Amino acid sequence: MGTTQYRERVSRDLTLLYRKEENGIWLDGMDSRMPEVVIPDHIDGLPVVGIYKKAFFNSRFLVSLTLPDTLLQIDDWAFAHCPRLMRVSIPKKDMKLGRSLFLGSDKIEEIELVPGQDADTAALFAAAITLLDAEYLISASEAGSSEWLRKWDNRLLEIVRRPDMEGFTKQILCGEEDYGSTDMGLYAANRRKEKVRLCFTRLLHPLGIADAVKEELTAYLLDHTCGCDTQDTWDVIRDECAHKPQYYEFFAEIGGLTQENFDIALASLGERQPELKAYLMRFQEERLQRTDFFDSLSLDFDDFDF
Repeated sequence: MGTTQYRERVSRDLTLLYRKEENGIWLDGMDSRMPEVVIPDHIDGLPVVGIYKKAFFNSRFLVSLTLPDTLLQIDDWAFAHCPRLMRVSIPKKDMKLGRSLFLGSDKIEEIELVPGQDADTAALFAAAITLLDAEYLISASEAGSSEWLRKWDNRLLEIVRRPDMEGFTKQILCGEEDYGSTDMGLYAANRRKEKVRLCFTRLLHPLGIADAVKEELTAYLLDHTCGCDTQDTWDVIRDECAHKPQYYEFFAEIGGLTQENFDIALASLGERQPELKAYLMRFQEERLQRTDFFDSLSLDFDDFDF
């Protein structure tokens, strides 16, 4: 590592810390509270080729990060534990990538690969980090390919088919203070919710998905909704996705809302989630074709002679 650390003021609110190596500039950190940061491709006339270990670690204000196409290497934990980070743009090329680049950055929704990126790949790339915990899928050059998607789905099915109580004994042995509640029911429910999130993510981004995989994921969602022994699918929609119409609209399209479970779903909302509640009322009127009880008792006086 270069011994002298320099500072480059990119804008009034962004200063980058860097060192000069033989092959170019390596970033060492930044001084910024900006939510959106674009890293330049050159500093002091030299290409930005690397990002040191933990360079952006715990960047608390960072929401969106764009990296230059001059990059050749990103070291371990470079963007770990960034609590607000949601979008990352990286060059679609072979790069040397370290371990746990985004460890603990659990809100990432998109990792855009430039150029030639589609929205499905961006979402699935992000989910490989936040939901699949599959570091072997973190490859900018392979993401979106048929082989990469096959590996993604294999990992997905491995998790969905895993028994809900797998790992519970280990949690108990490690201690509640390390892993949270040791309540068996809560543990199983949390595992099912993880599976529900994965199923939704893949079905809403169906790039290259096989029919058999689609059918299995759809069946899982429908097996865990209102009226079933467990309703983790509906719990995720109500508690986490009530502001995301694509989730509950898709859920309705696959048959998740029926005459039998509609009242249960509606009652669970109470006064919460007004957007979702409004959608349910429209769905009832347009799709379930149900009428108010008192409307059904109304009489057409034209049918009577007075």
